Amino acid sequence: MKGSDLEVIWGTLSRSGSQFVLGLTTRLLGSKLQPQSRISGVRKEGYQHREPSFHELYANGSGVEYFTRHEIRSLKLEDPCNDGFGEVVADAFPDARWVTSIRPIDDVLTSHFNIKRWGHDETYVLRSYRRNLELFERLSEEERLAPIRVDEPASFDPARFAGFFGVPPSQAFLKAVEDWTPINDLRYQKDKWDEAYDGVPSLPPDLDTLRDRHPWLEDVEARYDDLVVRFWE
Repeated sequence: MKGSDLEVIWGTLSRSGSQFVLGLTTRLLGSKLQPQSRISGVRKEGYQHREPSFHELYANGSGVEYFTRHEIRSLKLEDPCNDGFGEVVADAFPDARWVTSIRPIDDVLTSHFNIKRWGHDETYVLRSYRRNLELFERLSEEERLAPIRVDEPASFDPARFAGFFGVPPSQAFLKAVEDWTPINDLRYQKDKWDEAYDGVPSLPPDLDTLRDRHPWLEDVEARYDDLVVRFWE
């Protein structure tokens, strides 16, 4: 891998457990991931300010230059395909390894519904979920994607994940796998904004009719399942 190229990209759906898989990868690869960038779904840099800024370059249609100019090694790219930027990044950095986190879509929608300050509505979440899939399938075919079901720790193979990056499992990484503790969960978000939370999330209206209202969803969920099977089994 080239020194100025992105080497690791977490391309994730918002509220899918991305912070947890980022932590797992960090404990595996350590300083190899620095310097790092985190770009939110609204395309703002959430890690630190650098000049030229991501906002400036992205607005000019040259967002990938931000990563090369600052020799960024790893990137968390949230909702990568809402605007096509995920595909641009994938083309610009063909050697990068991608990781995505997967949670049941019902849980993702519920998490957004309970975050009153910035949570996205059903339309946004489902659009992201659907649009990301085509890129993930392409990356899977190219053997560049590791999909992680964050709610199913038993399905995670530490040796397989470490081998995806060509390194042996570190002790810090193995400890994180053993503990499997969520990061940035709903309680964390509620506490952050001083909102009361008794541990039981409110359910979005009409969640029980989700698949009746969106009949395409079952096929998309099955294709996500195929991504996981292809990598882990």
